[in-house]
Formats: sequence, C-alpha cells, structure tokens
Amino acid sequence: MKCSKCEKKAVFIDPEFCKEHFIEYFEELVYNTIKKYILIKKSDKIAVAVSGGKYLISILYILAKKNKNGCAIAIDEGISHYRKHTLDNLKKFCIDKKIEVKIYSFEDEFGNPLDKIVKQLDTTPCNSCGI
Repeated sequence: MKCSKCEKKAVFIDPEFCKEHFIEYFEELVYNTIKKYILIKKSDKIAVAVSGGKYLISILYILAKKNKNGCAIAIDEGISHYRKHTLDNLKKFCIDKKIEVKIYSFEDEFGNPLDKIVKQLDTTPCNSCGI
C-alpha cells in the first residue's frame, strides 16, 4: 500500500501515510487539539515529566517544536542498573533539541536512593516511588 500523499510505502493505515507524512499528520493533530481546546498559550512555560521512554520524549519533542518555553523534568530514583541509561538518553536528546532539562534525585531530596529506601522499608520500589 502506498502513501496517500506521495509514492512511498505506507507505514500507517487509515489514512495511508508514509513515515514522514504520518509524523506531519500526527503533529498537526496534536497542535489542532491544543488550539481547539486552548490547552496552551504562547506565553505558557510547559514542563513535561519525562521518564526517558519514547512516548514521553515524543510528546516533549512535539510540544517543544512550537513552544520554546518548554522544559523536561525527570526523576532519578536511584535504581541501580536501570535509570542511568534512560537519563543519559534524555540529556542527549534535550541537548540536541535545545530543550532545558531538570533532573531531581531521590538521594538529594530524601537522603537515599530508592534502592536503599526499599531495603529500609522492606517493600517494593513501586510502593515507595508511587507515594
């Protein structure tokens, strides 16, 4: 199946779009929704809580393209062998896209990383972090 806007192979169906036209379509959908419901004003500073995953980074990117007053906020829970690489990816992405990033750590805020808090409370990371 071909893209409805060009001759490239469609990667999205209904409507049929190639990668480039799907991205264009999706971004316009986001911008039109924001405009329709007056979700963001030009003067607003937008903070996007980002885990480092692809979905939230995509949202951050789309919002930052139109609103240059945006920033990313991330939490370094202090989970060994888990968090460092996602935070490194987020930092690199934000540097590349000239997006301000603020990273707060459990250790700085609470005195211990989540790994240590979990051991002290004899609970799971989700229970401690969720609270």
